[in-house]
Amino acid sequence: MQIFFQALQIFFEILQWIIFIDVILSWFTLIGLRIYIMPIRWVLDPLYARIDRMLPTTFLGVSFTPFLLLMAIYILQTWVFLSAQFLL
Repeated sequence: MQIFFQALQIFFEILQWIIFIDVILSWFTLIGLRIYIMPIRWVLDPLYARIDRMLPTTFLGVSFTPFLLLMAIYILQTWVFLSAQFLL
């Protein structure tokens, strides 16, 4: 059971890094470069679309979807960590 919780924590950390990479790559559009790494798009686009359907996440041209997704991951990580401590 402990291995499951550790694997889940690693998955969440990798997902956080993917989001950070996507955010940094999106900043390049400000100077006219569009860099798309398709595996990142395949992972994040369904997650971003789900959040965008639930909440209006764009304000003054800035999308807060990655921030909201990071907050959701943080909450899930905390919940998994507390559950792991309780169950183990």
